[in-house]
Amino acid sequence: VFNLTDLQSEKQIMFWLRSLEARLNRAIVVIVGTHLDDPSVDRDLVPDRMKALRRLISSNFGTRTVQVQAIVCVSNTTGENTPVIRELLETHITKLPTYGIKLPVGYYGLEHLLGQKRDELGDYPIINRATFRYFAESVGLSGDEKVEAAAKHFHRTGVIAYFDSDPVLKNLIILDPNWIVNVMATLFTTKHTFLRDGLLFHMDLEQVWKDYPLKIRNQLLLLLREFEISYPLSKVQLSTLITAFNVDSYKLARLGSDGEGTLLLTDGTASLIPALLPHSTTLTAPLLTQYSWSTDEKRTAFKRLFQYQFVPHGLFSRMIVRFLSCNGSVTCVWRKGILITKMDEDTNSGVGELLAKFGEREEENVLQLFVRHSSSSRAEFWFSWAIDLIVNVNDQW
Repeated sequence: VFNLTDLQSEKQIMFWLRSLEARLNRAIVVIVGTHLDDPSVDRDLVPDRMKALRRLISSNFGTRTVQVQAIVCVSNTTGENTPVIRELLETHITKLPTYGIKLPVGYYGLEHLLGQKRDELGDYPIINRATFRYFAESVGLSGDEKVEAAAKHFHRTGVIAYFDSDPVLKNLIILDPNWIVNVMATLFTTKHTFLRDGLLFHMDLEQVWKDYPLKIRNQLLLLLREFEISYPLSKVQLSTLITAFNVDSYKLARLGSDGEGTLLLTDGTASLIPALLPHSTTLTAPLLTQYSWSTDEKRTAFKRLFQYQFVPHGLFSRMIVRFLSCNGSVTCVWRKGILITKMDEDTNSGVGELLAKFGEREEENVLQLFVRHSSSSRAEFWFSWAIDLIVNVNDQW
């Protein structure tokens, strides 16, 4: 959906279509232009604008993953062309393989109960698994298998958010999936500066999530982790990033220190939000110069380039979260890159480095991976590990 009065909105269409292409194997798309009745819209030019848009889409997508079935301009005020949209949607929905599949009668009653509970809870639409089971059993869906099937069905259809793969979050059922978006919006906002350079100090959650009850804040942190939006930093990782990001003295004073001036850091003091990282740090250029990736006779080095037609927002942020899960020391991390000094558990195996970064300008869609190690076998191991990580994130996107 785009606004006919906003040319910038129209330009965003290609971005969203590429995002769909990156996410889905196949997408049937109907593009809708709104505000057709607005006086600022020159109706005589609308057909030519839509033809130009159609040519642009055809030249970029053809008959591949994204299939644009129609471009329709409508007015919500007058109702012009809204029946056309309704007919298009009905036509394509009835062709879906899941259309017409019979569901247990209890599903309809359960959806009604969940809706009532959502309205009752208001701003905090969260229940536990026991409550969901109670509702399910009250409409005749008894037994673990039926309750689990119902939860997964309503998750797939967008009625609830259910995290069956996470042992902690599995007990948490969110009755309004849009509520999660609102939680995320508390981080990606200009209303506060608590997340400067992507560092979220947990002592600041009292302000960041002041509108949310204290008892659910740990669950909210787990949600961020589940969606790979954040990563809980170890005290070693945090210490490195405090230096790299020049964290202000006021915040450091709040963290506290011992008698010798050493910061009192613990695992869990802060989380990293990669999507909010700076585009560069004071250490980026010097480090990339220092770690020259030219031929090094003393170490085995591997390099691989990944060429993307389009890089979706959040792709590399998710990769950063996964790279942080290794046992290496994060030397530097920024919006489009991460440099890790890998210290193997076996100190006799030597030291290696791993660098993953997107290029600049004409190479902005090229992900560069470099790995080197004084042990050829360890270099090969970590190179393979990094490739698998990147491929998995690409496949799961």
